[in-house]
Amino acid sequence: MHNVILMVLVKQTLQKKPPEIPLEQWVAFVDYRAHPDTKETQLGRSVTRVELFQASHTTLEGSFVNEKARQNHEDLISRSQNSSQNEAFTSVFGKDHPGYVRGLGLGVSPTQVYGSSSSLSCKCYATRGTTTKDDGLREIVQQLRQQVQQNQDQIAFLTQQLANQNANLTPNQDNVESPAIGRRSSQGSHSGYGDHNSDHIA
Repeated sequence: MHNVILMVLVKQTLQKKPPEIPLEQWVAFVDYRAHPDTKETQLGRSVTRVELFQASHTTLEGSFVNEKARQNHEDLISRSQNSSQNEAFTSVFGKDHPGYVRGLGLGVSPTQVYGSSSSLSCKCYATRGTTTKDDGLREIVQQLRQQVQQNQDQIAFLTQQLANQNANLTPNQDNVESPAIGRRSSQGSHSGYGDHNSDHIA
């Protein structure tokens, strides 16, 4: 189950990219943070369903998106102390609908979370589908990297087009006579003409 939770967290985190951080850096950061080794180092355990609920219902500043989300989170924590987290979710939100697991978004089926049995025992937390989770994360990261590359290619193309346009607008400096040089030559010819006249008169 924690593999599915990580996939959902990665998708949600990628969508929360701060505007001042380049997309490629954000993708690399999220990829690193979502890696199982990083999670083990940070938490020493897998992410829980209650933690997923909190992460998906809070703003970047850490406050809950609304009062109902905050109350549901408190109820989940309270009920999780005396029962499993899946039982706590059922108590707070009701039973999961067929083909859908509450809080994990579309595309996540109960068998991915609970296994082939619908039991809410600790077996629900057994590690399943590591390869599927890794493939899913890699696919998301690959898609975002392709988007970044396409954006960079487009920027490079537009930059080149702008440079070409600027080159066409800039006059050729070799064919333009400097006004200062023109004045000097005019003054020199007048000066010479004056000298010639004075010699002729003398």
